[in-house]
Amino acid sequence: MRTAKWCGITCLQLFAAILCIICLGALPRLFKGLQIDLIGFWNTIVFIGGKLLQPWEITYGFRDSRKLFPQIWIHYLETMFVFISAFLLSLLIAYVLVVWVLQRSQSKQRMWNGIFVVLESIPDILIILLSQLLVVIIFQKTGFMPVKLAGIGEERAHLLPIICLTLPTTLLFIKLLLLRFREELEKDYSIFAKSKGLSLRH
Repeated sequence: MRTAKWCGITCLQLFAAILCIICLGALPRLFKGLQIDLIGFWNTIVFIGGKLLQPWEITYGFRDSRKLFPQIWIHYLETMFVFISAFLLSLLIAYVLVVWVLQRSQSKQRMWNGIFVVLESIPDILIILLSQLLVVIIFQKTGFMPVKLAGIGEERAHLLPIICLTLPTTLLFIKLLLLRFREELEKDYSIFAKSKGLSLRH
């Protein structure tokens, strides 16, 4: 009974969300000059709803209209490639840094903790802007473009988005891994291993 009720509520919420999106898409047609055009608004809602029932016929663009499918899957795969690459790279970097930091002395660990806290306080958008600015400065000074800032046509810019996503994610993983590793190091089996002369490398 609860499952059926939950499914009903979820379907109702989904229908309401789709209806709101359709109404927002048709909102510019509601106004015709200084007057309200309810008939045009309703016709636009019906038109958009009909297009959603035939997603393979949806097009985008003004002069050179293109079909949304399968073009959207190309951009989806590119986006997922950037996300997954940034995730795996940040996880690898965070793991290596955490293991390296935990092998340092207590004073150096505190120093690195302070550095990580300062880096975490920098807004993500500022990191993105600074990384782009750094690429532009390098190009102005040397004439060498280390990474592409943007892609035109068939060109794709993957490296800079991966770097921009990797930096804040790495700091998050470092924080989580440090907390987790230190909890493990305080457990009985870790203390017993230390008493036997085993280091963190073991």
